[in-house]
This record gives sequence, structure tokens and C-alpha cells, in this order.
Amino acid sequence: MSLVPVPDLVNHFLFIRNHRYVENGSLAHTLKAFGKLNEKLVASYVIKILEGLHYLHQSDVVHCDLKAANILTTKNGNVKLSDFGVSLNLRAMERRTQNDIAGTPNWMAPEVIELKGASTKSDIWSLGCTVIELLTGKPPYADISNSMAGRYSFYYIPSDFRLSNDISASLVMFRIVEDDGPLIPERCSDMLRNFLEQCFHKDPSLRPSAEMLCEHPWLKHNWIALQVYFY
Repeated sequence: MSLVPVPDLVNHFLFIRNHRYVENGSLAHTLKAFGKLNEKLVASYVIKILEGLHYLHQSDVVHCDLKAANILTTKNGNVKLSDFGVSLNLRAMERRTQNDIAGTPNWMAPEVIELKGASTKSDIWSLGCTVIELLTGKPPYADISNSMAGRYSFYYIPSDFRLSNDISASLVMFRIVEDDGPLIPERCSDMLRNFLEQCFHKDPSLRPSAEMLCEHPWLKHNWIALQVYFY
């Protein structure tokens, strides 16, 4: 399975900030209305999300806040990534000092929490968290942070490292840094488990790119099963 050229990506994946322009709302709304999703349906969304991330990452942009609430769907099944309020332009970051990093705790990569800097591989970690969210109806470490409803972003200042006063959020971030990785749902197929393990490498350099993940057997298997294809 290969990604389509960038011009087609632009046609199929619109990156927008305002949720009201999309008929079906976010995947978070879908979860609220219908409950957790099965693997095949999640795979169909992940294929499209990866295509969108590939386009962003080729443009040296990191989303920084990927989660179900920021993934919008249309009636014809297209996916649109939204809310770029905390996104990073890596080219711009090379020309200035990084003063803060933002995101939503349960979906944050460990290197972001540790102030080592966000990269395209940080979005891959967040994608893994989003897959768990779609499969179970809640993100990793939701048992700690069940009081956090909706968007709750936290900022970190390297010169004065101060965590949020929200105790549950601080515990979530502590666990993300200290644990080997988020707990993978027991009922995952072996192929999906492998996909998530690749997303959750603690070392960002070991995580595959969005383009590489599109070749993963879990997606290829479900791609055929659902007869999903790129135009």
C-alpha cells in the first residue's frame, strides 16, 4: 500500500480549524454516540489519518494535539484533521529557541513531557493513543484522568518547568514518562498489537514514519477487507 501524491492528498484531506464546517463532527462525537469502534473500522480511519499526517510531516509541520476530538469526518467518509492551535512548524523552530510545547496530557509523547522537543514522531505516539481511544472509548491512562473532559492543554516552559496544578494530569504525565508504554487493550489482534508497539517506542527515532506505518500488515489486512482504496 503506498501513499498517493501530495496533490491528491490536498484534495482528500482538508486541514481546518473550525469544527462547524464538517457534517459528522469529530470522532470523539462518534464515540459518544455509538461507543467504541471495532478494529476494521478503526483501521479504515487510521489509514486516512496517516495519509493526512504524511502530508503534514512532509511539510515539516507537527500537529502536536492529535486525538479523536481533533479528527473530523464527512458523510462520504473523508477525514479532516483540525485544531492547529498548538502545531509546530519545524523549519521555523530551527531559527529560534523553542519556548514552550503544548498538547493534551493523555496523548502526549514522553519526549514532549520531558521538554526534549516535539517532532513528527511525537504525532506517531499520539496516533497510537488515538487508536486506543477509538477501540476502548477512552485514551490511555483515562483511569487517572477521568475528570478531564474535552480539551485541556498544558504548556511547559523549559526555563521554569512547572506542571499543571491538576494532580491527575501530572500523574498521567509521570506515568507516560516512567512506564514502558501505554497499556495495550487485551482484545487487540496480534497485528494491531505490533502496530501499537511500534507507535509506542520510547525512543522517537525508533518509531516509524506515517508513510512506513501505511505499509503495516494490520492496515493492509483491513484495507483489503473493507475495500478501502486511494483515488
